Amino acid sequence: MTEFIRRAIPDDAAALAVLDQLADDWPWPERRIAQACGDTVGQRVLMLELDGKPAAFVSFALVLDEGSIYRIAVHPAQRRRGLGGQLLDTALAQLRQQGASRCLLELRRGNQAAYALYRSRGFILDGERPAYYPGTEGREDALLMSLQW
Repeated sequence: MTEFIRRAIPDDAAALAVLDQLADDWPWPERRIAQACGDTVGQRVLMLELDGKPAAFVSFALVLDEGSIYRIAVHPAQRRRGLGGQLLDTALAQLRQQGASRCLLELRRGNQAAYALYRSRGFILDGERPAYYPGTEGREDALLMSLQW
């Protein structure tokens, strides 16, 4: 399989929205993905293609010297292959190159795979937002994490 990471463009939004629907119970709307791909607010999206098809993406931004990871989505059939980690590493490297001194993110308390990924890259737990996310059985806490360089 041929892997290729590239910057997503607005024309990729429909395919990434389908991928996000498969990857998450609460996907971003296609218009939100298109906005991120269009870099209208300093945000960018990198996508990882396998044999020319989207397999994963990461959305992130830099404001002044602070990076933020907004979303990582990996196609369910491609999980546990390190694709999310590759994209995270690429996004973090780009943020550092552009002058970020730290990176922030948040995730659902129940997303143990994401938590393990972020911990493996040096992110630390800073706090939580109780009942922040909608859930299938009520609300779910958000965990707040950061990485300092």
